[in-house]
Amino acid sequence: MDILGVIPARGGSKRLPDKNLKFFNGKPLISWTILEAQKSEFITDLVVSTDSPRIAYIAKELGCEVIMRPPEISGDDASSWDAVKHVLSLKHGYEFVILLQPTSPQRTVKDIDDALGMTVFSVDGEYHKKNGAIYIMPVAKSLDIDTLEDFERAEDICSELQPSQ
Repeated sequence: MDILGVIPARGGSKRLPDKNLKFFNGKPLISWTILEAQKSEFITDLVVSTDSPRIAYIAKELGCEVIMRPPEISGDDASSWDAVKHVLSLKHGYEFVILLQPTSPQRTVKDIDDALGMTVFSVDGEYHKKNGAIYIMPVAKSLDIDTLEDFERAEDICSELQPSQ
């Protein structure tokens, strides 16, 4: 079973400029998602979709494939779905795609694999997809960083939950 992991990471953010590059608990925010996704037992290939050379550089340094986005899907109105469609227009042959927002740095490989394990299950060697209408994650791990206040709150929660890595 081939599963493609897509991390959409635009360079532009009006509310928190360069948020995906901002250091969070000692590492660029984007790196937390890449490093955890790379540990997944389910994800076959992992891609960062970005319009930023700086994000691309970090992703490549971490051994992650990068697909540069064209300008028409890189602005404020671009959605994560636009990024996924673009990636899938270039990469083929996957049975499933998992979208991993880089703004949730406390999501672990266990969270990723648990979600994939609940979503995809095997019956007599054939894979089936359960209903994907509900997504569940502990609140402390589902923080979404969009503003400086979100970033500072996440850092506080992270330092309370785990030692610095």
